[in-house]
Amino acid sequence: MTRPHPKFAVWLLACLLWAMAVPVPAQDSPKPFTQQQLDELLAPIALYPDARERRLHLELGLAYGRVGAIEGFALDVGYSRIDRSLSGAQLAAGLARARDPKGVQIAPVTLGEGQGSGLNLAPLAINDSLTGMQLGAVTFARRLDGVQLGAVNVAGRVTGVQLGVVNVAEHVDGAPIGLVSVAKNTRASVLGFASYRFPANVGVKLVTGSVFNELSFGMSPDHALGDRRVVLGRGELVLGAHLPAGRWSFEPGLGYAFEAPLEESSTRERHQVASLRATLGLGLSDSFGLWVGAAARVRVEVEGGATDEQADALGGIQWTP
Repeated sequence: MTRPHPKFAVWLLACLLWAMAVPVPAQDSPKPFTQQQLDELLAPIALYPDARERRLHLELGLAYGRVGAIEGFALDVGYSRIDRSLSGAQLAAGLARARDPKGVQIAPVTLGEGQGSGLNLAPLAINDSLTGMQLGAVTFARRLDGVQLGAVNVAGRVTGVQLGVVNVAEHVDGAPIGLVSVAKNTRASVLGFASYRFPANVGVKLVTGSVFNELSFGMSPDHALGDRRVVLGRGELVLGAHLPAGRWSFEPGLGYAFEAPLEESSTRERHQVASLRATLGLGLSDSFGLWVGAAARVRVEVEGGATDEQADALGGIQWTP
């Protein structure tokens, strides 16, 4: 076994003693840079060195623009920041950030801090509180009085309309319109019903404010198709208005369904179905209710079969846990 060289051991011991002798800065010791100095490292090139303290009517920036307030128009290629207030329009090719924005914010990402009013237009639109409209692919707001329009809308309290594929909120006073709309004041019910066209159906209905979403699946066990009788399956999504009046409720809605046989036969048949329906419900208790309704259906041929119009009658029970 090779023994370590004595000189190596001496150098190693000297390094350890030097490291132990170097004082460690205390947590409250002065920092090498102040926050103002760090900000100045990224400070924009501006006509006014104190632009962040000024109220301007026009601001044009390249990579980074920062001003105190805008009453007019701000345009930046990169990041636009308004510290106190915006009254007008703010456009950026990167991030548009403003406090108490009143007017229009347009950018790939917009951030409205404080109380805002007007239009927030961005693929990713974020607001603390907004009276007006958010328009984007994904929208966030702690409080919204107006309209949220996006593929995914997320909010705290909403007074107005959420329109998107997925709507999520803590509380909605208004109309969340989408494939899935969920809030703390959403009521979920389980449905069991029969119709003239499909005798056996089960589904789930979500009611939030004055809007309902319903997803159901049904079967027709004795459907004539080709050389035999087969089981026909159906999946349907209905979106409509929930109009309560005491223990009664009226629900007009629009539906989309896809129908296809669940068994093989000599003939293949697929249909898309658009429907207009209306139902009348009666609550027997807080958990159980009965409902009946009628629907006008238009079946459009997808594969085989024919395009036609049909009338349907339906009725069933619902249970709300």
